[in-house]
Amino acid sequence: MFERELAYYNEHKDELLQHHENQFVIIKEIEFGGAYSTDAEAYKAGLSKWGNVSFLIKRVTKEEEVVRFPALTTGVLNANLP
Repeated sequence: MFERELAYYNEHKDELLQHHENQFVIIKEIEFGGAYSTDAEAYKAGLSKWGNVSFLIKRVTKEEEVVRFPALTTGVLNANLP
């Protein structure tokens, strides 16, 4: 999922960094939908532009951000401790 959107992002990353660093961009397939200050603004704009379908929201940064959610924290795994 999002292969085309991520490919578009990577192909245009230098340009996006020049104009939209630290902003949230929206991309649907190979269409750039705009840049926004917050992820919430980006989400609203994407819904308005494309409707309730999948689209990519990505923060434009030089280094990729890694977000980790331990499985026990999110409830994916349940630990039955004695």
